[in-house]
Amino acid sequence: MTAPANAMAVMAHRVTPAGEDVDFFPTQPWAARAGAEIIRRLDPRARSAWEPACGAGHMAHGLRDLFPDLLTSDAYLYDGNRVHDFLGEAPPPFGAVDWIVTNPPFSNLPGFMRTAYRQARRGVALLMPSRVLEGVLRHELLYRECPLTVVAPFSERVPMHKGMYDPGRSTAAFYSWFLWLKPALKPYRFMARMPDGAGGWDWRPGVMPIAPGTKKRLFRRSDLRFAVGGEALAIVADRTAKGQPVLAPSLLDLLARVAAEPHGVTPHSTAYPHGLLATLKGMDLIDAGELDPVFGDRRYSVSADGRALLAARGVVW
Repeated sequence: MTAPANAMAVMAHRVTPAGEDVDFFPTQPWAARAGAEIIRRLDPRARSAWEPACGAGHMAHGLRDLFPDLLTSDAYLYDGNRVHDFLGEAPPPFGAVDWIVTNPPFSNLPGFMRTAYRQARRGVALLMPSRVLEGVLRHELLYRECPLTVVAPFSERVPMHKGMYDPGRSTAAFYSWFLWLKPALKPYRFMARMPDGAGGWDWRPGVMPIAPGTKKRLFRRSDLRFAVGGEALAIVADRTAKGQPVLAPSLLDLLARVAAEPHGVTPHSTAYPHGLLATLKGMDLIDAGELDPVFGDRRYSVSADGRALLAARGVVW
């Protein structure tokens, strides 16, 4: 089997390079829906949920299908989200919620596990690399301190790439949903009873595999709004499916004009990659090397010079 492009980078599993402070690996929205379905199976009475590492809203977009009462926050400002450091000293910005559901930064998984387990009213669901089950230090955390109820491994790959959601790319990593039910919900109902070797019994997490075909079943057309290229990619997919010209003339004209004058587009503020350069990259109009190393952790917008350049050509951006 041939390794996918950038396989070594993918298998590094969220090791943030020196000098970068945003551990941003967007979740595929269909994978969020798969997690929400499992929560519903374990806890049909769940109503509210909090996504405390919401980033640009990829996971929240999927969760809202099954959690209309969804609260979102993040330690960084992305696009109008509530700013709150989940592991900081400030109290939670919301009242008690039934579930805390997120794709936590790999740099502090234990902190997210402990904090979420302490603050959630009914349960916790974390989307994490399956290898989280490994490790001596995590054993006490997973099986004693915060006893894990269910592990739900994906049968299909869930690609996650730093700073972007691209439904067409692959990955070398395997992910699972890890779920904790609080004691009041009697989590042993979903766990496996095992002999402890001393004449008694011990409890271990149950396994609920996420079946093949889930990606196709849970993918939504609206998910493309979050992909590299944003709405431009959605327009391409829609027009291609209908056999129409790939891009509207106005968008083609805009991309062509800006691509001809790339100095008019500059990085602007820490955020998510839905900006103009991401669109150009997604359409293969600029080389990815021109964006390294900050592409993915910065929103790109047209600078003042760029706006003047486009205005002179009759383009409003």
